[in-house]
Amino acid sequence: MGEWGALSADKESVAKAKQQGQHCSIVVGGVAEIFLQNGATEQLQMRKGFIREALRNGYDLVPMFHFGATRMYQFIGPASFWRSLSNRLPFPFFLIGGWGGGLTLLPKPVRVVTAVGAPMGLAALYGVPEGQPVPEPDPVKVDMIYEQWKKNLAGMYYRHRPEWETRELEFLDCPKG
Repeated sequence: MGEWGALSADKESVAKAKQQGQHCSIVVGGVAEIFLQNGATEQLQMRKGFIREALRNGYDLVPMFHFGATRMYQFIGPASFWRSLSNRLPFPFFLIGGWGGGLTLLPKPVRVVTAVGAPMGLAALYGVPEGQPVPEPDPVKVDMIYEQWKKNLAGMYYRHRPEWETRELEFLDCPKG
């Protein structure tokens, strides 16, 4: 594990954590979703790699959503520019307006509510014994689990959405998968 228990979300780090008896929590979308801020919808850029890694390592998935997290910052300038620049750099880079209205890394003081859904037993969905790793996940079964994940996450979003969160949820499928 890295400093403060954080590690990269790549295949090697997830496998190493599993070998060390650790559990992983992956923020699906991560920095990429920072650039999807939108006043009309709550956009999630979905990938399937986290499902494949969970299967390869015998993990279950637990859907979570942080209401209010995308309201903490406001971009200075067009988000598309910062996304393009960040894609060219080895780290995310952008100018944001946060607390106090100036350029800062401190977020605006907004309410954040975290909803945690029921665990998805991937072994049962995939058809293998619980905890058994699946070294080479079948793309068709990964797609089926992915659709179930989106359904579970959307259900949780609408069931637990606070009254102040009026945006609809929109999934953007990532072309890389």
